[in-house]
Amino acid sequence: MNHYSRQLNIDYFQSDDIRKLKEYYLNSCRYESFRLRDYTLFVVGINTGLFPQDLLNLSYNDIANNDQMQEFLTPTETLHKKYNPYPIYLNQATKTALENYVQVCFKYRPVGFLFSSRRHPNDPLDLHTYNTQVRYDCKLLHIDGHYNSLSFRKTFLHYFLHEKESYTEMEIKQIYSSNSL
Repeated sequence: MNHYSRQLNIDYFQSDDIRKLKEYYLNSCRYESFRLRDYTLFVVGINTGLFPQDLLNLSYNDIANNDQMQEFLTPTETLHKKYNPYPIYLNQATKTALENYVQVCFKYRPVGFLFSSRRHPNDPLDLHTYNTQVRYDCKLLHIDGHYNSLSFRKTFLHYFLHEKESYTEMEIKQIYSSNSL
C-alpha cells in the first residue's frame, strides 16, 4: 500500500492551539510580509472552511471589489463550486486580517494571487510547501497531533457544526465524510 492510499487522521485545532498559533504568527521574527501571510492564511482558513487549494488560489479580485472588502466570497473559477456551492461569509476577524495583509503586501500591485510563491511571484503558494510550514509551526509550538492545511477546514467544521444546534448528528457526519475528513 502506497502512502497516497492511506487515510491520515488529520486533527483540528483546539482553542488553546489557535491562540498559540495566532500569537506566533503575529510575533515571530520572520519578515513582516511572511508573518502577515501566514497569519492571514491561518485566520481565513479557520474562519471560512475553504479547502486548502481554494485558499491558496484566492486572488485579490476574489476578496475586493473597487478596493472595498467584500462581505462574501462567491464561487468562481478560483473557488471550486463543487466544494463551495454557496457564498462564504467573511466575518470581522477574517476581514481585518485580509485588510491588514492587503495594505502591507498589495499597496503597489492590487492584482494576482493573494498568497503567492516567493520563488514564482505569479504563481500561488504551493500546497506541499504550505503543509510543510504548518507541520513545522505546530512542532515548533509543541502542538501535538497530525496537522496540515486541511486542519484549518476541519477546525472550522468542528466549531461551526458542533456549536450550531440546527444540525443533526447524521448531517454532521455527512458533511465530514463528503469532504474527505
